[in-house]
Amino acid sequence: MTRLKACVVLSVLVACRPTDSARTSFHVSIDSSGSYPIIESIGDAPVWNATLLHEIGATGSAFEFGTIRSVLLDRRGQVYVVDPSNRTIPVFDSMGVFLRQVGRDGSGPGEYRTPYSIAWLDDQLALLDPGNGRIGLFDSAGAWVTSWPAPLITGGNVVRLHRTPPLFWSLALRSSEGRSAPVFVRYSQAGPVDTMAVVQVAPTETRPRMCARPDGAMSYFATPFGASFIAIPTPAGAQAVALTSRYQVTFVDAEGDTLRVLERSVAPTPITDAEWDSANGEWNRFRREWPTADCDRGDFARPAVKPPVVSMFHDEVGRLWVELVTPDGPRYEVFDAEGRLEATVVGLPPSGGIDPGVAGNRIAIPGLDSLGTPIVRVYRVSR
Repeated sequence: MTRLKACVVLSVLVACRPTDSARTSFHVSIDSSGSYPIIESIGDAPVWNATLLHEIGATGSAFEFGTIRSVLLDRRGQVYVVDPSNRTIPVFDSMGVFLRQVGRDGSGPGEYRTPYSIAWLDDQLALLDPGNGRIGLFDSAGAWVTSWPAPLITGGNVVRLHRTPPLFWSLALRSSEGRSAPVFVRYSQAGPVDTMAVVQVAPTETRPRMCARPDGAMSYFATPFGASFIAIPTPAGAQAVALTSRYQVTFVDAEGDTLRVLERSVAPTPITDAEWDSANGEWNRFRREWPTADCDRGDFARPAVKPPVVSMFHDEVGRLWVELVTPDGPRYEVFDAEGRLEATVVGLPPSGGIDPGVAGNRIAIPGLDSLGTPIVRVYRVSR
């Protein structure tokens, strides 16, 4: 069997696979004629509707958050929230009423300095705490169990615990030949058990603008509505990877070989003039304030449409969720372990780059209320 790396698959299939948006009768097509199966979900999938149950933390409520970085649900409908600004992990019941706090600020057992991300390890709560350089483990009652060392890595949403129940993965750096490369580390009750090099593909067409300013400083500007690359570990010990500019997910094993590819058509979402002007606001201000800055390229080219893929994550039973941008608003699609599309979920807001908490028929998603206050919205998903 021919060994094809994910970067090759992502570039070749974009050019070779046709789409047909006119078809609406739902079916799954599996092409096994090549070195790996290509699974295409075609037409309108079964719809799961999300209904808002309650909000936690709205302006003027009994409990308000400083910021929200991670949210998790358990099977009883309880909601766990990581609030790094207040250095707290509050827990709420299935009606949104505050119950208790897990741990506290500090550096001793049961404490955390920089609460970042939470996940389940069986029925115990794991917490990534870069401030103390560790992953802490709490039991179901919130008592301290143990901890494992973790690298002092902070930053965007890429630094988080990836949920693949009953285990989870975290990001680390591995030195090789004088260079550091990112790896996913899988954790069990015994601690870290194995690692997997993170697949990396940089979309060259959306590399940032670099500008040398007259004062000697450098400024960088991301491409508005540019493609990005997503790689997340899977419950089976592989990775699901995608370029956000195309609805195509490639599954890659620990050696970097392609296992299968998921394909799906989605209606393109145009970029309005207001959205384009807003996305270029920082770049345009910079050009006015530093007219003599030496930039490697000129203004950004306006893409025809928005990248359709926003994020990917797994739920509590290992299904893959893909968050999308569509002309009708945010949409989530759910795939089983074999890559077959189960449903399209409507009625949910954007994730904001934070993995939602999913358990049973409930999903918790962080966001902002009308006054800009961080909140958690809890929905019931009906099939």
